[in-house]
Amino acid sequence: MKKLFAFILTACAMLSANAQENVFRLSGQLEETGDSVIMYMADANKMSLIDSLSIVVCENAFETTLDIKEPVALVLYSKKGEALNNEPIQVLALPQEHCILTGKWSEYEMDGSQFYKDFNEVEKMSESIKKEAEELIAECQKRLEAGEEQETVVEYYQTNLGTILEKLGKSQTDFIKANADNDVAAVMFLPTASYMDSEKTMEMYALLSDKVKNGKMKPILDAAIARINEEMERKEQAKNIDEGKPAPDFTLNDINGKPLSLSSLRGKYVIIDFWGSWCGWCIKGMPKMKEYYAKYADKLEILGVDCGDSDESWKNAVKQHELPWKHVYHTDDSNVTTLYAIEGFPTKIVVDPQGNIAKVIVGEDPAFYEYLDELFK
Repeated sequence: MKKLFAFILTACAMLSANAQENVFRLSGQLEETGDSVIMYMADANKMSLIDSLSIVVCENAFETTLDIKEPVALVLYSKKGEALNNEPIQVLALPQEHCILTGKWSEYEMDGSQFYKDFNEVEKMSESIKKEAEELIAECQKRLEAGEEQETVVEYYQTNLGTILEKLGKSQTDFIKANADNDVAAVMFLPTASYMDSEKTMEMYALLSDKVKNGKMKPILDAAIARINEEMERKEQAKNIDEGKPAPDFTLNDINGKPLSLSSLRGKYVIIDFWGSWCGWCIKGMPKMKEYYAKYADKLEILGVDCGDSDESWKNAVKQHELPWKHVYHTDDSNVTTLYAIEGFPTKIVVDPQGNIAKVIVGEDPAFYEYLDELFK
């Protein structure tokens, strides 16, 4: 009996220790905080919503804990009554860490465990560079409002933004060189912080120590490398996505869950429409798409490839907007967007009856419909 009791105590202690390993703690003492804090939790790699939580605030103070196994991106909103009160605060939550927010909601500092002390220093380091980018945007906006030609302003913006990003990249690279063994260096590889080309990002990654690469930030770093590899593959594949070249065949499940291949539609012109219900321009263009589908129904087929939606959102959107053409669903493990080097939505690819690419149109462009009228006149 004593042995059984000892075993139970040991098992409970192990369970308690394992639970403690996954706990992230967030504390806040911020002026300007409302009645509650609304916290949204997202996948740190894809920035897709996981859950949300309302935290009670007492005299500008709040606290909560999360049981997490991997990094989670938190977006905090201050709520007063029914209205969101301030700009959001973003926090990267890590298992076994404690983040303390102090100061004002609009000018907060991070404290707590060493990771957040270091993270606070990184934020300060890049603050002046971020301010330069904001001032550049404001300046360009004023010049446009004053009547200056858009082309001139855009050229000025791109040139100066390039200089600012180069400065930011140098400061981040210098930080990684000096802190290769510090987990906070991996923050540079978050999707929201990713702006550099693949080659420069890989150079930064190579500077990190094995301890960091295989530590708490491993999921974020692995996802960053996967994104880089996908981007490099997309750039390579883009060479094959050109007018006159064969359209890569693919098979995805249709709205009834049955496999549908592009090659099965051979014999007509096919418009592959890469879209999503979350894409405002995609939805805005649907009435015109429906008009032209009816106009040339005997000569073409449209194959909508939904990207970035849940299965339910996709089906609801097809039903809500009464989209009469064929539809397939692009899952996370499918490579069709990479095959077609898709970088923006909507993208429409016209495939001729022989299976060759006839036209590529990115965005909701009137030129697409002019092309169809010319093609079928």
